[in-house]
Formats: sequence, structure tokens, C-alpha cells
Amino acid sequence: MIKRLISVVIFLSLFALFYHPITAINQDLGRHLLTGNIILSTKTIPTVNLFSYTHPDFPFINHHWFSEVIYSLLYSISGFHGVLIFSTAIILLSFFLLYKFVYKDASTFGLMVASIFFLGLIADRTDVRPEIFSALCISIFLTTLFSFQKHPSRKIFFLIPLQILWTNMHIYFPIGLFLIGIFLINDFITNKYKLNQKLFFVTIGVTLATLVNPHGITGALYPFVVLQNYGYSIEENQTMLFLWKLLGKQNIIIYFIGSLWAVCTLLFSTHKKNFVYWSLILSGIILTYMQERNELLLVLFSFIPMTAVTTDVLKNISKNSKTLLTVVLLGTLFWVVTPYIQNRGLGFGLPEYAKNGVDFMIKNKITGPMFNNFDIGSYLEYRLYPEGKVFIDGRPEAYPSSFLQSEYIPMQENPTVFEKLDEKYGFNAVFFFYPDQTPWAAQFTKSIISNPKWSLVYLDGNTIILLKKNEKNKKLISSFEMHPDSLHISDDLKNKEVVSHLLFLFSNLEWKNELIQMVEKTIQIDPNNCYSLYYLGANGTNEALRGMYAQRFTTLCK
Repeated sequence: MIKRLISVVIFLSLFALFYHPITAINQDLGRHLLTGNIILSTKTIPTVNLFSYTHPDFPFINHHWFSEVIYSLLYSISGFHGVLIFSTAIILLSFFLLYKFVYKDASTFGLMVASIFFLGLIADRTDVRPEIFSALCISIFLTTLFSFQKHPSRKIFFLIPLQILWTNMHIYFPIGLFLIGIFLINDFITNKYKLNQKLFFVTIGVTLATLVNPHGITGALYPFVVLQNYGYSIEENQTMLFLWKLLGKQNIIIYFIGSLWAVCTLLFSTHKKNFVYWSLILSGIILTYMQERNELLLVLFSFIPMTAVTTDVLKNISKNSKTLLTVVLLGTLFWVVTPYIQNRGLGFGLPEYAKNGVDFMIKNKITGPMFNNFDIGSYLEYRLYPEGKVFIDGRPEAYPSSFLQSEYIPMQENPTVFEKLDEKYGFNAVFFFYPDQTPWAAQFTKSIISNPKWSLVYLDGNTIILLKKNEKNKKLISSFEMHPDSLHISDDLKNKEVVSHLLFLFSNLEWKNELIQMVEKTIQIDPNNCYSLYYLGANGTNEALRGMYAQRFTTLCK
């Protein structure tokens, strides 16, 4: 009974982590929907960068085109809510396949420990994205291969057509060949160096299946070379140690503790000579350490082994210890899940951070060429294509690395470089997502707003729009131009995130009066905001309250 109740809690937790407002619309989802619609309407798969005016002919291998078609079809039938429900259902199914496979032989503790590790890492990657299809494919591969290990059957051949689908749905598709290779090697060693013919032929079939894609062998090899043209560092491609030093996120703590537990328990369990278990756990740990985005691989690879070894190691603990451990693990489960649910919310929603800014552009017929930053490019494509094209979007691989290193970054760091590239591209507008945390984004925001050749015409809690001072924009500038003492903020100033972003902007711009006003608004919304307490304690206009703010900062934030 306890085992079933805890299983319900685990699956409800997984559901709550994924069924949240679709913030992915501000990143890649809009572009996925757009591309899927283009493929469906033209019956062709684009092979170049369609959406940017800077490099429209740059070769682009779309390794997830079929996922985009599925998303586009779902959206046309059921809208964004249907896309969210489908995405949540796929991840639940992926986890269920693994969970069901181990349920009968696993202890409650084995299931809880492996599930906490699973939830703790995957909680960081719950947006609607094509990698959910990799989650499902990996789960099917693993459960099929483990089943074949116990009871060989022809079902193993199903992996070949599955690999064809996977190859066209997400860049993780080589993992299928990696997994079957582990089991082939294990079987070869276990059976005294005799080759299992079924497994061997399936391995050949899965290998050939990777060639069934629009780009043939080039597409099959693409995952191994894609980073060679990555001219831009993004968070998910960094090592876990680097991110721990930089951000100190909860998922990184769980990564190190869970990985240590998996290795140590495997060393002291009856499975310590299991080649498959060691291969899955160690490869998952190493791949995730190298790139944070590989958390998905680690949790899927480790679930079956971790459940088995934890069950084995904890099988002889006393009744009182079992009760205490159950309480501790349940508390850990809620500690892992609750912050994510609180931050993201639960239920359907579509927070389009740049929606009002794009609406302003469309309403006022602002046209390009437009300079925009990396973070917001995909959303702009989703809203403006084909009439409007972007300077850059969130796909480093779709642009020459030299473009990012020699143009995109330097033009934000150095106003002189921006001026030269302005001559090259003839910018008419700037659409900038200013909460961008890169140092060059903060420098650019400050320089472009102070540039006498440009006028700030729009401001909200996420974006700024500037127009070049020319005849074409003269009328719009006369209607909407704003200065520090005449700001019109097109957003809800009761929204904590909006105010926080504006606080960041005004601090960066050194607009002291506006910063004081925003700090005071922040304190009204979030009385324990450390930055605001510190600032008001040092610079507040009300001298009588300075001491109180300083004391609260010392108490709460130090």
C-alpha cells in the first residue's frame, strides 16, 4: 500500500514539474512551430537559415524537423494547451516505462531514491522542446534491451524503425546505437565471446537507420561535429563544475550527491560486476558533467541501475530505520520539487515576454533591418516572419562562428564596431531583450540608449525598442520618444519580475531617480528583496527609514 501511495506522489510530482506555463515560447518553441508549418505547407525541409537577413543562405541541418511537424500539427488542432498536454504526457510515459519495468522487484526505497534523482535533475529542463522524444526513445530502448537480456525475442527488431523516427526527431539519436552497443558487448562477454546474432543484426539495422534522414551520412554524423561551428557559449553546454561556481543551482547539488550515491551503492551491491549498470551510470555522469543539457541522459540511464542497487543495499535495514528513511526521502522529494513549482506555477499559461513590444512594432509598421539579440531572436521570427527577418536567433549552429565572434559580440562591446556594422547592414530599429545576462548586453544597452543617433520609443519589463533618427522614423519618434524624465513603461508594475528587470535596467543605465522609484516599488511588492534593502539603506530619500532598511538587509541578506 505504501509503495503504491508513494508511486502516486512521485508521478504527481513529475506531472506538476512539467505542466506549467509555456515559457519556451520566448526561446525556441515559436521557431519550431514556424518551421513545422513551413515544412507542412511547402512539403520540403529547409536546408538553409531562412529566418535571418544576415546569413539567409548559411547551410543548416535540421535534426529535429519531424518533432517540429508534430508540434505544428498539434498546435493547429488544439493550440498551445494541446502542445503542453502532449509534452507532459510524453515525459510521463517515458518515466512510466522505466518505472513499470522495475516496480515489481524494487523496494520502496529504491524507487524513491532513483525518482528523487530523476526529478531533481530533470526539473531543470521541463520546457516544451524536442528532447522529450529522445526521453521516450531512450526509455523504449532501455526497457526493450533489458527485457531481451532476460527473455530474447523478436521484439528487439522494433528498435530499427524506432531509430529511423528518432534520427529525425532530436540530435540525441546516436544514443540508440550507444545503448545497443553496450548490451551487445555485455552479451558477447557474458556468453564467452559468442556473438548474439539477433542483437548483432539489430545493431547493424540501427546503425543503417541513422542514415535515413534528409542529409544522409552528413546528417548521421552531424551530432558529432555540430559544436565545431558553435561561436557562442550557452548555459546548457557548460560543465557542471563551471555552472556551480557561476550559479550554484540546486540541480547541480543533486547531480553530485546522486552520482556519488549511484557509484558507491553499485560498488557495494551484488550488482558490482554488472557491465551494463556501470556503463550506463558512468557514461551518464561523464556526459552530464561535460554539458548540463545531458541531465536527461543521466536520469534515464541511471534509473533502472540505481533502483536495483539501492534496493539491494538497503534490503536489510530495521523497521524503525525504514520509517525514518521514508520520512526523510519524502521530505527530500518535496524539497526538490517545491521550488520549481513555486517559481514556474502550475497549469496552463503563455507568458510571452516580448509580445507587447512586437505588437507595438506591428501596430506602428516598424520595419527593418532590425538589430536584435540572441535571446529574443526566435520569438521575433515566430511573430514577424516572413515580412520581418532577424539579425540573429537562438541557433549558434545556424550562423558562421566568425559572425558571432567577430560581429555579434564585438558590436555590443564597442560602439565603434556597432557604427561600422550599422553602415554594413543599415539598421533602422533595435529590438533588445535587456535582461540578457551577458556582460556585452549590459554594455550595449547603456551605449545605444545614450547614442544621439537613436531614440528610445518603447520600454517594458523585458524589452526596449529604439529607432534610428531618420526621415522614415521622424513621425514615430515625435509621438513615442522618451527620456529618463518622461518614461512610459508598457507593463504591469505590480509584477515582481517586471519590476526586477526594470531595476536591473535603471541600475545599469545609472538613472538614479528612476532607480530610486523602482527600488521603492520593489519593496512594496517584495519587502525582503535584498538589492532594494541594501540600496534604500544606503541611498534612500527618507533618512528616517534608512536605518530600518539597513538593519533588515543585515538580518535577512547577510
